[in-house]
Amino acid sequence: MYADYHGCPSTYCTGGYPSWALPPFTGKEFIGTVAKEFGVSPGYRVFSRWMVRMAGLFQTTSAELYEMLYQNEFDYLFDSSKFQNAFGVQPVSYLQGIKETVQYYQQ
Repeated sequence: MYADYHGCPSTYCTGGYPSWALPPFTGKEFIGTVAKEFGVSPGYRVFSRWMVRMAGLFQTTSAELYEMLYQNEFDYLFDSSKFQNAFGVQPVSYLQGIKETVQYYQQ
């Protein structure tokens, strides 16, 4: 997984890269990490393209999901520098974001 997930002591981890600049979690890793933070066992199902299309016949949200499947087929990158400069925020690692989100929901 990620260097900060294995106890990286600071924002900067292996190779001098900031932890937020590491590749994102896979879906399975993300679900497992969130489940671990909530103290539950991970559970999920993977729908194939045709299953999403079929579900869309009965449920409108699923129909819209079919159009968005391309987001899971190809990598795409974002440059957040304009947002950071405009609003004065800095990104955090996936793990830190997950931990803070779980703490918020547990309040």
